[in-house]
Amino acid sequence: MAMQMGALREALLNPGDTEKATAAAEEMADQQREFFKIRVELRESIVGLELRTAEVLAAVNERFARVDGKLALQGWMLTSIFALLLAVTLKLFLH
Repeated sequence: MAMQMGALREALLNPGDTEKATAAAEEMADQQREFFKIRVELRESIVGLELRTAEVLAAVNERFARVDGKLALQGWMLTSIFALLLAVTLKLFLH
């Protein structure tokens, strides 16, 4: 969308006309207000995305912690089974 700055153009073409200069100033103020609104909306969107990203990251970290705990338990279980298997094998062959 192209910006229409007709009052500003007219004020620049007629530098002595205060009415056109006032209209140009009002037009510029309106444009700045629009840019400010857009900037605020973008900032709010970014904050929302950052919050959602933090929530997802926390959920992922929680799941990794659970998986890590399960792996540690399975490691202990496997070690116990190997120790029991070794004990039974030694008892079988040493008697």
